[in-house]
Amino acid sequence: MEYWVNYNFFRVIAGEEGYDFTEALRAVDLGPRDRARSREYGDTWLRLQRVFDSGDNIIGEFVRINTHELLELFDIDGNSEEIEASLEQGHGVRTLTLFSPTYSVLVTESRRSGVTPKMIFWYFKEIGRRESFEAETVLRPGVFSRIPKNRRIRSFYFKAAPPENPEVYRLRGARILDFLNKTKQYHRDGALIEVKIHLGRGRGGDSLDDKEVISDAHVLVDAYDSAERVEKVIIAGRDEEKDEGFQINLIEDRMRESVTVDVPTGRLLIDERLRALERAFSKQLGNLRRLFG
Repeated sequence: MEYWVNYNFFRVIAGEEGYDFTEALRAVDLGPRDRARSREYGDTWLRLQRVFDSGDNIIGEFVRINTHELLELFDIDGNSEEIEASLEQGHGVRTLTLFSPTYSVLVTESRRSGVTPKMIFWYFKEIGRRESFEAETVLRPGVFSRIPKNRRIRSFYFKAAPPENPEVYRLRGARILDFLNKTKQYHRDGALIEVKIHLGRGRGGDSLDDKEVISDAHVLVDAYDSAERVEKVIIAGRDEEKDEGFQINLIEDRMRESVTVDVPTGRLLIDERLRALERAFSKQLGNLRRLFG
């Protein structure tokens, strides 16, 4: 039996304090291993379960625990069995991550109910560490070489299902994010948000900051807890020197990796997932060297 595991790649950006993400991982791991390590996130709990070295990289195992739903076991015939559990127990979803100090890149398993990079950095802030980090989606080599020097970004196109994470609506600071916030009243379950914003010139004739537009797009994509719900994020513009159009797609052009895992037992064990994570990193190592080496 084969099982596909998907991975996303993020560049870890340190805040003004300049703390090291490696030290942040180790500091939490050396602390208490009881409930003091867990933090409530919405209707779930997050915790860093363990940290260990793997060559030059650091593996982090995060867990997202749902304590608010009844625990039940179902079989394929439809029979169910309720599991007795205290209000402090619940279904836990493990997410394995690999951090490369060499390239400051975090590789995460893509799991719909798992822990996302946004949750990870929120967790470090809430756990009492002073570290400030952000995640930026890694794009494949050559993507930004398609954007000419003498450019003007003209439009931003975004298509996705309504976000499960309400924090998306509370993002502030740029017109792309503000516009999405204003449209939330029209979102329906199962419907797609389809937004196209034309970015002409700002007040006083000044063009909008290209870097700000791209940064906002990164924030918007990364704020989604389920990246699979985002179908398109396209930034389009014009090469004013050649009078030619260009565009980049932050979904199709982002660095991702899929690994096939042979599961003879029918269940994907943690050791098999760990080997798959390391394979995913190795497969993209050449591209990471080109980008950040």
